[in-house]
Amino acid sequence: MRSIQLATASAIALLSALTVQAQSAKIRALSLDDCIQLAIQNNLDIRIEQKNPAIVRFNLEGSYGTYDPVLAAQFSRSFSMTPGTTLDNGLKTTSTQFYGINSSIGLRGTLPTGLSYSLTENLNRSDVASGGPASESYGSSLGFTLSQPFLKDFLIDGPRLTIELNKRSLRSSESALLNQVMSVISRVEDAYYELIYSRENLKVQIQGVELAEKSLSENKKRVEVGALAPLDEKQSEAEVAARRSDLLSAQQALRRQQNLLASLLGDNFREWADNTIEPKDSLKAVPEMFNRAESWDKALAKRPDLQQLRIDLERQDLTQKYRKNQLLPSLNAFGGYGHSGRDNSPWDSMNQSLDGSSPNYNWGMSLSMPLGNRTARTAFRASKEQRIQSELVLQRAEQTALIDVDNGISTAKTALELISSTRLAREFAEAALDAEQKKLENGKSTSFIVLRLQRDLTSARSSEIRALSEYNKALNNLALKEGTVLERRKIDFSVK
Repeated sequence: MRSIQLATASAIALLSALTVQAQSAKIRALSLDDCIQLAIQNNLDIRIEQKNPAIVRFNLEGSYGTYDPVLAAQFSRSFSMTPGTTLDNGLKTTSTQFYGINSSIGLRGTLPTGLSYSLTENLNRSDVASGGPASESYGSSLGFTLSQPFLKDFLIDGPRLTIELNKRSLRSSESALLNQVMSVISRVEDAYYELIYSRENLKVQIQGVELAEKSLSENKKRVEVGALAPLDEKQSEAEVAARRSDLLSAQQALRRQQNLLASLLGDNFREWADNTIEPKDSLKAVPEMFNRAESWDKALAKRPDLQQLRIDLERQDLTQKYRKNQLLPSLNAFGGYGHSGRDNSPWDSMNQSLDGSSPNYNWGMSLSMPLGNRTARTAFRASKEQRIQSELVLQRAEQTALIDVDNGISTAKTALELISSTRLAREFAEAALDAEQKKLENGKSTSFIVLRLQRDLTSARSSEIRALSEYNKALNNLALKEGTVLERRKIDFSVK
């Protein structure tokens, strides 16, 4: 008798605790769309991934710095002394002292075509003293030089390769961000459906406890009047304890799902810890028409992970092109033109260099090629193998994507069929329990059979809800494998 009272009291206490907890917690009623928008704005995984395109964009902008002109200036002083020499007649010449001051300012750089340029203005002063007053003179020059490669480094060189690779890296980082967004949205949707299932399953388990308690109360009365053996009462007590254990497990599962969904929606779990998320949406089974060929085409065209691998293949093509170019000889055309001047006055010297009275120029060609060129040849061969490897990796990923889509369609079809079968199973379980309960009241059945049918009904109710959840999750998973998560949820996400 005392065990009956304890079991009943424990179940009542548990239900009361659940009610008090629900009332004390702050309830946030959210639809699936609400949850997705919160995740896009606050999810830490998305916010972390959003930094990568910005970082790569800065790297890309920085790689153009190789074409920034360089302003260079220099100033120097020099001194040298040449000792006197002894002549054949025995006389010794005086030593010569040279004092020099040199200054220059210029602009140099490289253009995207590979053309390098330099514009320089020089001014120098020289003082020569040899046994008497120093003679002072000034020299100046103004000119430019150009150098253009025509074979090696003509169509592509190191800086241009870096820029093009960084452009692909930017596109790849944007695809990675889209992949992360779709992954998070898919996880939110799964967690949302699991939360609905956990809440509905908790209700099912509460109903199971209520059924077990009702049977215990009725069997207790039958034992008291001698209509049932005491063993039937013990079985009912055991059933109440078992249903109570299932209820505790369901409560714990619900709390875990609350925490999981909250962790996906925000970046501060403390703000969600005392909240109870109440789904506005319910589990529905909307039949979908599946077309494997169309789904395959969507996956190959839209999946960000495949787009990243195609971008990597482009990077390998660029690297191979650069390595092939490095096999060529270095053939450069160069030339220069300028004016010079020399006078006792710095201003007169500079005027001479500006008026063009003393021009100078040069031009020519240079050719160089390493004999054997093993470094460039082996690098080119390695780039060819890396390109083939990247192509095989893409081919493997595309094949895996097709398999994933095919499995996703099969899973969704099976899940849809399970909804009907689990609904029928639940209806049959309800009818079987009702019939057996009436037989027990007429003394034509046993408490053991009724308790077993109660367990079957609770399991059938839970399975029906699980089937609805799994079908919606299967559709969500198929959209992820197709790369159509954003289109399916009508989300316009742009990479900034």
